[in-house]
Amino acid sequence: MTSDANVENIQVQTPSESATKEDTRTYALSKEGRRTAIILLLGVASIWVFALWSLITILDAGISGVEWVSALLMLGILVVAPMVAWTLLEEINSRISVSDAGLRYRTLGGIDLAYS
Repeated sequence: MTSDANVENIQVQTPSESATKEDTRTYALSKEGRRTAIILLLGVASIWVFALWSLITILDAGISGVEWVSALLMLGILVVAPMVAWTLLEEINSRISVSDAGLRYRTLGGIDLAYS
């Protein structure tokens, strides 16, 4: 048996009401996740500065012997670090929306994927 109090809490929607009313929930990165991503972004920036400084020092002194390996490593870091930074920025600014129509993923770089 159900009491009258339980019956009052139940809301029934007709199909026409549920079709017009779309409940959309948007999710973003949590505060802890955002803080971690910003710390990682600062780490990537410091590694990039270190690689630039090291490469300039290596090239200024002249490459001799196996220093070309260090120069190639620093050059690789200089090329890859901006891509890692962009990925972290995308992660910080991504949004996931859930609705009756499906799932939508949006990012800072213009990615807008919709799944039904």
